[in-house]
Amino acid sequence: MELTSPYLLLMGLLEKAKELVRMGLHPSVIVALCYLFMLIEILEDLVEKGSENMDVRNKEEVVLRIRSTVAIKKFRPGGYIVPSSS
Repeated sequence: MELTSPYLLLMGLLEKAKELVRMGLHPSVIVALCYLFMLIEILEDLVEKGSENMDVRNKEEVVLRIRSTVAIKKFRPGGYIVPSSS
């Protein structure tokens, strides 16, 4: 069997998972934590640069950051989520 990088990564993850099971963590909790860490990594990639220093109490700053995210929703019947600047 060829020891490729994905195989070695998987073996390392399984070793860590076995260690967590020995510590008393249920396997379903380990799987949930893996999904959580993957989700956090994805969400960190989605954060717009400069947002980590944003004042969330400043409405204009928040609207500026989320406008592109919700822009598609303004075309739905029923109105606007973020008013257009025109």
